[in-house]
Amino acid sequence: MIALTRQSRLSNVVPPVNSVILGILLWGNVPSSALIVWLALVWASSALRWTTYRRFDAAVKSGRGYEDHWRTIWIGVHFASGVAWGIGSIILFTQDNFLIQAYLVIFVLGMGAGAAASFAPYFSPLVAYLIPLTVPIAGILVA
Repeated sequence: MIALTRQSRLSNVVPPVNSVILGILLWGNVPSSALIVWLALVWASSALRWTTYRRFDAAVKSGRGYEDHWRTIWIGVHFASGVAWGIGSIILFTQDNFLIQAYLVIFVLGMGAGAAASFAPYFSPLVAYLIPLTVPIAGILVA
């Protein structure tokens, strides 16, 4: 969990930055209310992860960072991040614009690839992130 925390700190900056880039690309092409809600979800999930990192660091310093409940917390916060991006792939996907579809798929799958590298030290949070991240876009593409 300590290795996950070390590697995930830097990767936690990526989702808000990527969401702003994607938001700029999509602005005017998708409903602005949906885009704003999604941006808020991504930023909130990153804030949740950042808060969890800080609390975990304090727990480790006091010798309590190895308790079992931290495993559940890590799985939960990474799941929340994956859900935020998965919701984005559902509400921002347009049926009539292939370029927008391509941007969205590239960003979502790129987030998955980055997660594979960043969350590799702890498999359960990686899976908890990847499933809600990739299943919605895969389902949309199959449909």
